[in-house]
Amino acid sequence: MLSVSVRESDQVITDFISRHGLTYPFLMDRDGSASLDFGVVSTPTPFFIGPD
Repeated sequence: MLSVSVRESDQVITDFISRHGLTYPFLMDRDGSASLDFGVVSTPTPFFIGPD
């Protein structure tokens, strides 16, 4: 599992991770372009990624 944070500052995400004791990876979509590419219209949005 991983999280993609959309249009958030590093400090906001760092605080969120610390406050909730999260240990999985967080990726940053700083300008929202990846979210647009994947058709994300609301969060959270789950994706299941297979080996193929």
